[in-house]
Amino acid sequence: AVQEAIQLLEAQHPVPPVLWSGQLSASARELAEHEAGSGTVGHQDVGLDLSARLGRHGGLNAPCGESLAYGLFDGPGGPREALLAMLVSDGARDRRTLRLLFDPGVRVAGAAWDSHPRFGTVVVLDVAGRLRAPSSR
Repeated sequence: AVQEAIQLLEAQHPVPPVLWSGQLSASARELAEHEAGSGTVGHQDVGLDLSARLGRHGGLNAPCGESLAYGLFDGPGGPREALLAMLVSDGARDRRTLRLLFDPGVRVAGAAWDSHPRFGTVVVLDVAGRLRAPSSR
């Protein structure tokens, strides 16, 4: 997985820095806080899908994507470690999160994290821009 990430970076042309989005951060925070309080995972509750949350926090006029990580991210560096794990996408055969995060069309991002009663930590990362369709492997 690490080698795939390195290969992707080596082949990719330079892109502008990703900007922080308060709207995406608020959307991510809503899902992280809900899962921290309820112990759920994913988008199981009505009204918590990404488009519904963005509608409540000032929708973006761009395609959006979301990735979540759970557990094993305790301590002061936990959220950073979770985001690094998302980059490597270890265990995900299609490396969907890796491809989303390295998508040259991503222009803005927001993230949130909270304690999760079953898995220790939940990290939510939302991105937006001119995203390409996920490629199949």
